[in-house]
Amino acid sequence: MKPDRPKTEILLVGFESTHGDSLRARLPPRSLVTETIDQALNHLAEASLAVVALGPELPGETALEFLHRALATRPDAETTRHLYIVLAAGPELAMFQALIDHRILHYLCTEPPDDAEIAVLVESACRALEAWWLIPREHLPPGLRQDLLREARQLASMSSVAGIAKGMAETLQRYVDADRVVCRVFDEATDTLWHPDRDNEEIHDSAAAGLTSFALRSGMTLSLPRIDDDPRHDLEADNLEGKPTDRYLAVPIPGRDAPTVAVLVATRQASRPEFSDADQQFLERFAHIFGPLIEQAAQHEALTAASQHEQVFRRQALEHHARGTDAERDLLRISPAWLSRTYQLLLALLVVFLLFTSLTTFHEYASGVAMVRADGHTDVTARVSGTALEIAVSVGDRVQSGQLLATFYSAQEAAELARMRSEFEAGVLERLRQPSDTASERALAAIRAQKIVAEKRLEERMLRAPRDGIVSDLRIRPGQLVNPGEVVLSLTGTNPTLSILALLPGQYRPQIRPGMPLRLELTGYPYAYQHLIVSTVGEDVLGPREARRLLDPGIADAVAVRGPVIFVEAELTQESFESDGQLFTYHDGMLATAEVRVRSEPMLLTLIPGLRALFGKNHAESENAS
Repeated sequence: MKPDRPKTEILLVGFESTHGDSLRARLPPRSLVTETIDQALNHLAEASLAVVALGPELPGETALEFLHRALATRPDAETTRHLYIVLAAGPELAMFQALIDHRILHYLCTEPPDDAEIAVLVESACRALEAWWLIPREHLPPGLRQDLLREARQLASMSSVAGIAKGMAETLQRYVDADRVVCRVFDEATDTLWHPDRDNEEIHDSAAAGLTSFALRSGMTLSLPRIDDDPRHDLEADNLEGKPTDRYLAVPIPGRDAPTVAVLVATRQASRPEFSDADQQFLERFAHIFGPLIEQAAQHEALTAASQHEQVFRRQALEHHARGTDAERDLLRISPAWLSRTYQLLLALLVVFLLFTSLTTFHEYASGVAMVRADGHTDVTARVSGTALEIAVSVGDRVQSGQLLATFYSAQEAAELARMRSEFEAGVLERLRQPSDTASERALAAIRAQKIVAEKRLEERMLRAPRDGIVSDLRIRPGQLVNPGEVVLSLTGTNPTLSILALLPGQYRPQIRPGMPLRLELTGYPYAYQHLIVSTVGEDVLGPREARRLLDPGIADAVAVRGPVIFVEAELTQESFESDGQLFTYHDGMLATAEVRVRSEPMLLTLIPGLRALFGKNHAESENAS
């Protein structure tokens, strides 16, 4: 881990005293002119960062020997770096190749340049050492370095200082374990420090007081275990919505044209650990990478604001317009031939559109569920509760009215009838013995009435055909318990005719009338359309419950009725239908979808409803006539 950043030492070796003093006057005050080689080596052994300029007194091989001895004085390559400038290397520069490979030579020249140029080379070497100290690339993991470069590319796409400052703070929040991170930007015009808050509003504070202002003015990094322990603390400018007891770390962001352009500030609660040297070094490296983005964005905003006060057109464009001919001065040049052809094409497209929308018709259909129904269909239901004992018929049998169809368990009724018959016979004998006994006559009449009731009860246990017909459906089996009202079997006529019963939405009742075409599509047979004619239309609009009640019990549960409906009937002219090249027979209860066309109108009226006020009446009259 690196210690606090040291100052860069500047050593001038191999210069005459007058020449060295003249050159020293052009360099920072920390520059030192040494008289001997040993003095220079002793200084290098103690300096972490140093720039050494070898003058004319150390030419060629002498300078090479000094460089080898200087390499041996470097105590730690991790925290020590020296850069050398050889000003009188002579014509054989190849002898310095090994040292060039070590990247310790900043510049070589065969003969010394003038003092101003030497000063520029020394300052360039100092900046290179500064960059090496701030961001030594070998200490950054490859993954982290790639992430930082990707973040830098994303922030570089922003043009506003506020956006970059907020983006830098959000990026640091992901990499530094801090409770809050802000990037406070220095506004030289107002001498304030500001940063965008969560609502993108700028918060300004004076740059003349507080810890952040000290880091700005001095260019020094501040790391404090507690904010309010430092006398430079300003309660309003430094707390950043935190507490005076928070941990504090401030890193200045240097600029190219200004000493400091912004300050990165990170805080932690007092219950958390202090900021480490690694945190400080990471923020310094981050500031070195991302700092130029703020300076460039500030310059871009300044240029944009200045350009708003200038003329709309570029000066070169205005000069060309003034020198050009009449044709060249046209701001917009339009070809008359091209414009004429465009108008013709648009007109032709408009005519085609009007014709298409006028001739194309949209149809509206009343659609609902439908079913096949056999005329003369009768459901035979049980009159009493009981267990089926014997089924006397099968599906397809022809039966006559009154024929026995099924017998229910009737042992109790039969026993009761036998008892009544026995009592009746005994009463008859008693009556014959005593013809004048009125009491026996009344008793015999009561027994006769009870016998008739017993016979009827026994007859109720016998299910008989209500009419002639054919058994089409048998729904019980021997031993099955049947309740009153349950369907036992179904009868159809000997020559049944089939029809369609459709349940269509009730709102279409005024528009549907007998004689209108009806299109039928049986469920399970797609696109096998049957075209029928509406024969009967119900007068009343019924609710879902009432509609199901009027349907056959065996099919009512399978029909989904939603909303009010009307009953529409149509006759089936054939007993079979065709689907995929095969013939199939209609059967009672088959479900289908029925559609009746109730309205038609041109596409133009659909696209432009306002035209119905002009053409809607005539169109309605023609629809009614059809």
